[in-house]
Amino acid sequence: MKERDLYREVARSTGESMRTISALGFISLEPLPFENEPQQADWDDLDRERTVSVMPPRGEVPAVA
Repeated sequence: MKERDLYREVARSTGESMRTISALGFISLEPLPFENEPQQADWDDLDRERTVSVMPPRGEVPAVA
């Protein structure tokens, strides 16, 4: 589908003129860059970064100030 055909369909669906639709300029046949690759999170890493222990790990002697 060509861009002009897409504008025509959107104009027909919304009741706007072709001029209004093309002036908005938000319609694109190109995918956005962030849509190409799914975002993944390593939840274990995030938990390790966020976890704050009140007590030192077993066997470790706390530093005395």
